Amino acid sequence: MQVIVYKNNDDTISIVRPAEEYLLTHTLEDLIKKDVPQDTDYLIIDDNLLPQDKWYRSAWRRVNDKVEIDLNLAKQLHLNDLRTLRNSLLKKQDIQFQIALEKDDKILLQEVISIKQQLRDMPEEAEQEMQQINSVEQLKQYVPNILKDEQ
Repeated sequence: MQVIVYKNNDDTISIVRPAEEYLLTHTLEDLIKKDVPQDTDYLIIDDNLLPQDKWYRSAWRRVNDKVEIDLNLAKQLHLNDLRTLRNSLLKKQDIQFQIALEKDDKILLQEVISIKQQLRDMPEEAEQEMQQINSVEQLKQYVPNILKDEQ
């Protein structure tokens, strides 16, 4: 099936998939007039030419006459997801920190301080490590060691 692809103001793309019933009484040009913003450049392509992997759908970009995944943008999206996981772990460590203080457990306190520092350092280290990643499949598999137990 053919789809209409156009770029939004925020550089994301929209994909308009015509309903089969609509095409019984209208043309793709009718749909373009109805759904694509005026004076917007668009592309009509077969939907099997769209990326099959929708994991990083927000990183899809129109490149000439194709739709591709912007790997650098996908890396930023992945890093945001890692930060979200990291933030939940920091909250858990805050609780452990309070427990260590209440119990005056200096060994636990030092362990928690060390873990929290590793969690704080994670985004910068992950960003450096992700520079070596060359595919979406590799990116999907990437989890820093400090986060692996929490997936």
